[in-house]
Amino acid sequence: MTASPSPDARVITVTTTSPGCLLTCLLTLLAIVGTFVWNIANVTTLSEKIVTSVITLPFAAALVWFVICIPSIRRGSAVAVDDTGLWWSEGRADYADVIPWDEIRAVAVGVWRGPRRSNGLALSRYLEVYLTDPERAGDHPRLASKWYGVRPPVELPDRCFRFHLVARGSADRLARIVREVRPGLWAGEFEHTVAPASAR
Repeated sequence: MTASPSPDARVITVTTTSPGCLLTCLLTLLAIVGTFVWNIANVTTLSEKIVTSVITLPFAAALVWFVICIPSIRRGSAVAVDDTGLWWSEGRADYADVIPWDEIRAVAVGVWRGPRRSNGLALSRYLEVYLTDPERAGDHPRLASKWYGVRPPVELPDRCFRFHLVARGSADRLARIVREVRPGLWAGEFEHTVAPASAR
């Protein structure tokens, strides 16, 4: 059986997909598939029907996949906090992994101001989990893509697990909950002056 947070765990959605974005994607796929189906019904030669059918197939498969995956796409990624530790979910029903409290040295919110396509800087916030022993990061292979090299402005390890906090208010909620559950581990919020890089 896959491990999961306790029933009284606090769950914070940190990324989500807007209904408008999902609707736009769905309507686009429907329009593409509908156009090809109409063409199949109206072409006259067998070769044209075969070619149009072959072109339609991947779009139809994408439409079916999209409809099936809408619940998990809409759910978004989440962090659960309980007496065991911090749990991470990529939007599926199960949780990828848990980082136990006894492995954690500090929890913080890291801020990075990175360039964006338009003029100016994009402000991004991340939940950062610093381990007491960074070498134990390998104990969490399902979180390998979240392991980054950083330069925190306080005396913490130069590597940590980083989880992007996109949903509005998720950083404040996580900060409040961690302070309630493990106040001694909360390291605050700070801004990175050097871009974090994958430490895999």
